[in-house]
Amino acid sequence: MSSNFRKIRSSILSSIFELMSCSWEVRFAFVHREGNAVADAMSRMVCVDSLKYRRWLEAPLAVRDMVLAEGNLTVPLNLADTGRLRFSVPEAYDDPGDVSSMVFRVDFLLFRCFRASLCYWTNLDPGNKPRTIICVGDIHGYLTKLLNLWSNLQSHIDPESFNTATVIFLGDYCDRGPDTPKVIDFLISLPKRYPNQRHVFLSGNHDFAFAGFVGALPGEFEAKETWQEYADNEEREGWFKGEGYERMHLQGRRWGGWIKAKFNSAKGIAYKGSIYDAAPTFESYGVSHGSSDLIKAVPYDHKKFLADLVWVHEEDDVCIETQEGVKHCKLIAVHAGLERGKNVREQLEFLKARDARVPKVTDLSGRKDVWDIPKELTDTIVVSGHHGKLHIEGLRLIIDEGGGLEGNPVAAIVLPSMKLVRDIDNSS
Repeated sequence: MSSNFRKIRSSILSSIFELMSCSWEVRFAFVHREGNAVADAMSRMVCVDSLKYRRWLEAPLAVRDMVLAEGNLTVPLNLADTGRLRFSVPEAYDDPGDVSSMVFRVDFLLFRCFRASLCYWTNLDPGNKPRTIICVGDIHGYLTKLLNLWSNLQSHIDPESFNTATVIFLGDYCDRGPDTPKVIDFLISLPKRYPNQRHVFLSGNHDFAFAGFVGALPGEFEAKETWQEYADNEEREGWFKGEGYERMHLQGRRWGGWIKAKFNSAKGIAYKGSIYDAAPTFESYGVSHGSSDLIKAVPYDHKKFLADLVWVHEEDDVCIETQEGVKHCKLIAVHAGLERGKNVREQLEFLKARDARVPKVTDLSGRKDVWDIPKELTDTIVVSGHHGKLHIEGLRLIIDEGGGLEGNPVAAIVLPSMKLVRDIDNSS
């Protein structure tokens, strides 16, 4: 057996197993015609196409003039001029019948493959196509990163799925970066520009604090009652004491103040004004950091955006590709996570109520105490930003690769494929 043939067969087998991710048992193999199959072109896109349904998959496989055979049915595979491998299912095959009987041959060797995402073609009803969910990590005032990320999402997701996707923004739209007003303008524009998408805007701890400074928090609360528990930190954190401070939530005062320390040792960078690094947000609205003039400078539609942010979002029947196949799960999106040791139902009720009478919301600002999925949750995806890192472990998704740092990318994750997309993708 020639070395080229071994490479071809190895690549084909690798491709088969990379395509395994659904719930039907299917026997697979290919017919190899020596000299007509090439496996040196990697990361091609396979288009599974029928009269009723189309799905795109990633596969490190390129094949010319090969055939798939099942009984008397022969389906040609052709490498299109676009560099994409196009697999056309003929009209007669629109109803595949017993999918488990399909047999493909590779080099006359029969392989049993347990799960194949290629089998999405077997579900020809577009109404049963898994919904696309896009979860976008912390943006932190970086408009260019946001625009590049959005463009890359459009490029990486087929148009139908992108234009009908549920897009969940995980919070922290302000601070650290230079363009908070433009970021908010872009987010506000999305429902009109993409009317068939569904947009969810979660509050991050930075957005909560920003809203607390400009008077855009939901509900009613007694400002001074939010200060008492943490009063010992006032001098060290340099809480805001300018005009109107008497009516401000604790987090608003912390956000607009001047922290005494100049260097944030945890992040390895200098503070920008306050403990929240809010100075760039003040400056982006044309006022100096710590000035109460910001309250007037922030336009009504931006205050409304802040006031309308949700603290938690739930989705039922979300598909996610795992090592065990495609799972149907519940999804909970919350900026930092769900607190361990506390009743999940009570946490969700509190978050839905958006009760700002508390001095801080742990599910928006916690660290280690919200890192893991609570043990009482099963088959539940918990997706967050906030933590300044990318962490994917089972159904726990933390998407904050940027952390608000200028040199780091802003990322998003796409479900069900679990594909990560970054603003720096395709930058060349």
